[in-house]
Amino acid sequence: LNIPEFMVHVVKDGKTIHSEKVVVGNPNSPTPVLSADLKSIIFSPYRVVPLSIIRKNVLPALQKDRSLFGGNKTSVLEHYQLEVKRKGKPIDPTKIDWENVNLANLTFVQAPGPTNILGKVQFLFPNPRGVYLHETIVPSELKRTVRAVGPKSPRVGTPGKFAGALLTEDKGWGAAKIAKLVADSKNTSVKLDHPIPIHMTYFTVVADDEGNVRTIADVYGLDAAVEAAIRGEAKAAPSTSDTVPIPSRNPATEGTLATRKP
Repeated sequence: LNIPEFMVHVVKDGKTIHSEKVVVGNPNSPTPVLSADLKSIIFSPYRVVPLSIIRKNVLPALQKDRSLFGGNKTSVLEHYQLEVKRKGKPIDPTKIDWENVNLANLTFVQAPGPTNILGKVQFLFPNPRGVYLHETIVPSELKRTVRAVGPKSPRVGTPGKFAGALLTEDKGWGAAKIAKLVADSKNTSVKLDHPIPIHMTYFTVVADDEGNVRTIADVYGLDAAVEAAIRGEAKAAPSTSDTVPIPSRNPATEGTLATRKP
């Protein structure tokens, strides 16, 4: 996955067998450079929502006398299909004092569905930066020339095809079986028989299989620091942050709780 190229390529024996557009993190929440092993693919994934998002986007609605989503105060949980858990066990949200709650004692789990920003498929490769691949639920992002939008975990446009390219090689599965897993709303975890190395890179000069070389825009502005290092000059790299911004007007594009867009 080459970050400034906004593409992920499946490579077998030195040849590209599948390519996919991706959306990467914006410069304030950059997708990190790393290598790890892709070990499992989750269909219809559950999502543990970060408490920072709950605190900003959900707790205010829970603390109001009336919900922004109609009904009682806990309607916001129903709207986003959120289940509240304490020590791994579901609890009744109507019995929680939301004015004085300690969110650190709770876990908010989002069920598979149209409001789950992980989409239909999630690709897990354990790594210290806590990133993973998943579907984008905002297809219009893929039409952008510069696809650096939202949080640091990259998103793919057609996860079924991407999963198919991997699982056909790993397990010999056909397209029909994979399409059924994508279409099914049942949460299913598929462990790869042979972990697949994934490399998240940052190359602004690339060569294709035929040896054609092209340059790519330096979306994170890192080339100047690399050039300075090569020249032996002291020049700090641009300051970046792992903090995911939480916008109020367009949460879908920034990886907060969101409703699927056409």
